[in-house]
Amino acid sequence: MGCGKQNCTPVAMPSLHVPFAKTPDERETLRHWLEQDEVVQDLRGRGVWTEFSDRIASGASYLEVGEHSAQQKPARLRELEKLFGKAE
Repeated sequence: MGCGKQNCTPVAMPSLHVPFAKTPDERETLRHWLEQDEVVQDLRGRGVWTEFSDRIASGASYLEVGEHSAQQKPARLRELEKLFGKAE
């Protein structure tokens, strides 16, 4: 099941105004941008920009994105549930 041109829409992702925000002021500017930017809000509405996008933009030190739990193999799902329970 491929992705034909008739089913796909190119998406332009916004550039961060404050990449690698380190100071409290920079982080506040970035937080405000994430909440107010019209492009980001449009992408959120389309389901393209998620909380994971926020974490990436915010420079979170650890990120993990995976398939929905129903798509995980049972052994992998148990492993992820254990890690979640340990808050890892």
